[in-house]
Amino acid sequence: MHELNNNFWPDYKKAIHGVFAQRLDQLGYAKANALRALIAARENHTDNPSTRIHELVEYLQKVKG
Repeated sequence: MHELNNNFWPDYKKAIHGVFAQRLDQLGYAKANALRALIAARENHTDNPSTRIHELVEYLQKVKG
């Protein structure tokens, strides 16, 4: 958490209101990173580290849209 505060998001505080809206412009980048991690994990015959959060986000975007 300390690194997040200092290096990437100096104004971050736990339970801050409006976090999603503040980072919405980085959603595409985050989804691409999740997919890249999943592909790399599969190539290494593991599921760690990986996440399928990009699939959930895409689903939610379609539901909203």
